[in-house]
Amino acid sequence: MASSRGVAHLSRELVNKLVGIVTDPRMPVQRKLDQASATLDRVIRDAESPAAGVRHTVVSALDDAISTATELARGGTARHDIEARVRVKLVDALKDVPGISVEGGR
Repeated sequence: MASSRGVAHLSRELVNKLVGIVTDPRMPVQRKLDQASATLDRVIRDAESPAAGVRHTVVSALDDAISTATELARGGTARHDIEARVRVKLVDALKDVPGISVEGGR
């Protein structure tokens, strides 16, 4: 998952996995945050990325995405629309974090 030392590369597959975790309607919010954070922590650690030093930024991005997914689901938004919005939110938030490269980032 890491393309080079110092940069945690988030592939489309990994972003899709994170979106799946964040938008899973059966999973409690805290478990979503824990599972998504652990997934990103592994990638960041394996890449020896400086993003580990700004973990709060990464967790904040995940928390914001979870809040968005929850609000949209409560409002009756279709699951595919929720996933699309969450994907954009995650990519936009993580692409500017030092030491993280996001495939498909703008």
